[in-house]
Amino acid sequence: MIYGNVGGEIVIVASKGGADSHPQWYRNILAADTLEVQIATQAFEAAWREPLDDERHQVWEHMCHLYPPYIAYQQSTSRRIPLVMLSLLRPTATFTATQD
Repeated sequence: MIYGNVGGEIVIVASKGGADSHPQWYRNILAADTLEVQIATQAFEAAWREPLDDERHQVWEHMCHLYPPYIAYQQSTSRRIPLVMLSLLRPTATFTATQD
Protein backbone atom coordinates (compact mmCIF):
# COMPACT_ATOMS: atom_id res chain seq x y z
CA MET A 1 0.00 0.00 0.00
CA ILE A 2 1.26 3.43 -0.91
CA TYR A 3 1.08 6.17 1.68
CA GLY A 4 1.90 9.85 1.77
CA ASN A 5 2.57 12.44 4.42
CA VAL A 6 0.64 15.70 4.45
CA GLY A 7 0.99 18.17 7.30
CA GLY A 8 2.32 15.53 9.65
CA GLU A 9 -0.53 13.11 8.95
CA ILE A 10 -0.20 9.87 7.01
CA VAL A 11 -2.49 9.56 3.99
CA ILE A 12 -3.73 6.28 2.56
CA VAL A 13 -5.93 5.90 -0.51
CA ALA A 14 -8.79 3.39 -0.70
CA SER A 15 -8.43 2.94 -4.45
CA LYS A 16 -8.77 -0.84 -4.83
CA GLY A 17 -7.24 -0.34 -8.26
CA GLY A 18 -10.27 1.63 -9.46
CA ALA A 19 -12.79 -1.12 -8.66
CA ASP A 20 -16.43 -0.14 -8.23
CA SER A 21 -16.47 -1.14 -4.55
CA HIS A 22 -14.45 0.09 -1.60
CA PRO A 23 -11.70 -2.17 -0.25
CA GLN A 24 -12.66 -4.15 2.83
CA TRP A 25 -9.96 -2.47 4.93
CA TYR A 26 -11.69 0.87 4.33
CA ARG A 27 -15.01 -0.58 5.52
CA ASN A 28 -13.22 -1.81 8.64
CA ILE A 29 -11.83 1.68 9.28
CA LEU A 30 -15.33 3.16 9.11
CA ALA A 31 -16.35 0.89 12.00
CA ALA A 32 -13.46 1.96 14.26
CA ASP A 33 -12.61 5.05 16.28
CA THR A 34 -8.89 4.32 16.32
CA LEU A 35 -6.61 2.00 14.37
CA GLU A 36 -3.42 0.08 14.92
CA VAL A 37 -1.07 0.73 12.02
CA GLN A 38 2.40 -0.47 11.15
CA ILE A 39 4.64 1.07 8.51
CA ALA A 40 7.89 -0.84 8.15
CA THR A 41 9.19 -1.07 11.74
CA GLN A 42 7.08 1.77 13.19
CA ALA A 43 3.78 0.77 14.80
CA PHE A 44 1.28 3.12 16.37
CA GLU A 45 -2.30 3.69 17.38
CA ALA A 46 -3.87 6.32 15.17
CA ALA A 47 -6.98 8.42 14.90
CA TRP A 48 -8.40 8.69 11.40
CA ARG A 49 -10.43 11.19 9.43
CA GLU A 50 -11.34 11.92 5.83
CA PRO A 51 -10.30 15.29 4.39
CA LEU A 52 -13.10 17.46 3.02
CA ASP A 53 -13.53 20.06 0.28
CA ASP A 54 -10.37 22.05 -0.55
CA GLU A 55 -8.20 19.96 1.73
CA ARG A 56 -9.39 16.80 0.01
CA HIS A 57 -8.55 18.27 -3.38
CA GLN A 58 -5.04 19.22 -2.22
CA VAL A 59 -4.42 15.82 -0.62
CA TRP A 60 -5.72 14.02 -3.74
CA GLU A 61 -3.38 16.05 -5.95
CA HIS A 62 -0.45 15.22 -3.66
CA MET A 63 -1.23 11.50 -3.74
CA CYS A 64 -1.65 11.52 -7.54
CA HIS A 65 1.76 13.18 -7.78
CA LEU A 66 3.24 10.37 -5.66
CA TYR A 67 1.42 7.65 -7.62
CA PRO A 68 -0.01 8.84 -10.98
CA PRO A 69 -2.08 5.65 -11.61
CA TYR A 70 -4.56 6.98 -9.03
CA ILE A 71 -5.81 9.31 -11.78
CA ALA A 72 -6.73 6.37 -14.02
CA TYR A 73 -8.22 4.50 -11.07
CA GLN A 74 -10.60 7.39 -10.37
CA GLN A 75 -11.53 7.63 -14.05
CA SER A 76 -12.38 3.92 -14.16
CA THR A 77 -15.01 4.03 -11.40
CA SER A 78 -18.10 6.06 -10.55
CA ARG A 79 -17.32 6.00 -6.81
CA ARG A 80 -15.29 8.76 -5.23
CA ILE A 81 -12.08 7.12 -4.05
CA PRO A 82 -11.74 7.76 -0.31
CA LEU A 83 -8.70 9.33 1.30
CA VAL A 84 -7.89 8.50 4.92
CA MET A 85 -5.72 10.73 7.11
CA LEU A 86 -4.01 9.08 10.09
CA SER A 87 -2.75 10.97 13.15
CA LEU A 88 -0.36 9.30 15.57
CA LEU A 89 -1.82 8.84 19.05
CA ARG A 90 0.82 6.63 20.66
CA PRO A 91 3.46 4.08 19.68
CA THR A 92 2.55 0.40 19.97
CA ALA A 93 4.44 -2.86 19.71
CA THR A 94 5.42 -3.84 16.19
CA PHE A 95 4.03 -6.90 14.48
CA THR A 96 6.63 -9.43 13.43
CA ALA A 97 6.39 -12.42 11.16
CA THR A 98 7.39 -15.76 12.56
CA GLN A 99 10.05 -17.73 10.79
CA ASP A 100 9.65 -21.45 10.24
